[in-house]
Amino acid sequence: MSQPKSTIRIFSMPLIALGAIACSEVKSAEVTTAGMYLDYTVTTQGEGTGTEVNTMLRVGGATSTTYVDLSEGDQLVVTGGEEELVLNQVSLGVVHSYQERFVADTEGSEFVLAFDRADQTGAPSSVATLPAPFVITLPEPESSFSRSADTGELVVEWDNQSDDRINVAVHGDCFASYYALDEMDMGSHTIPLSYFQENEYDSVSSCSAEVLVERARTGSVDSEFGGGKSQGVQLRTVNVQIEP
Repeated sequence: MSQPKSTIRIFSMPLIALGAIACSEVKSAEVTTAGMYLDYTVTTQGEGTGTEVNTMLRVGGATSTTYVDLSEGDQLVVTGGEEELVLNQVSLGVVHSYQERFVADTEGSEFVLAFDRADQTGAPSSVATLPAPFVITLPEPESSFSRSADTGELVVEWDNQSDDRINVAVHGDCFASYYALDEMDMGSHTIPLSYFQENEYDSVSSCSAEVLVERARTGSVDSEFGGGKSQGVQLRTVNVQIEP
């Protein structure tokens, strides 16, 4: 199978260490569409950057670790803007995802996923739509924050408040990642600097940290699936420094 053209970091559901759990795979020919759970996300980092489509099929529900490997004759096809593309399979052991990159990336761009099947009932219409874009206004790039500041805060702000849901994350090498998921879009999120001290890997290291803000709009999953999640995402990032 071909490899993805590029990768957008998506963090709506933090990944579990795959080596710590027992994963398995099954060929799609052995499973009905109603026995599958669809995880479908389309993500852009802004106009002019394109949109990445990422899809997984599992047997069972959202927490299942049995992944679907498409059999010959089965395919996932997405229509977005003026493009219709068959998704490429990307495999990490028995964990299979299906990806492609599209030109369309403006607010309201709609991506329709069709699961075409050779010998079983397909699922022609799962839909994800991109929400409104935004810009992170705070913190300023490369700002420094001391995690030993007892009452200090890392304030994250963005413009163009919406009715969609927001996820915020901070990743770095000197502390355990921070996540705040599925929150109301209030235009800001405050993280106590004490979090980085309480979750530091050691007391002397400093590191670059990536602050991510994700605006997510819930889409629709074709009723032929046994369940699933569909969403359109606007993702923005800024890098700061976390000091002792």
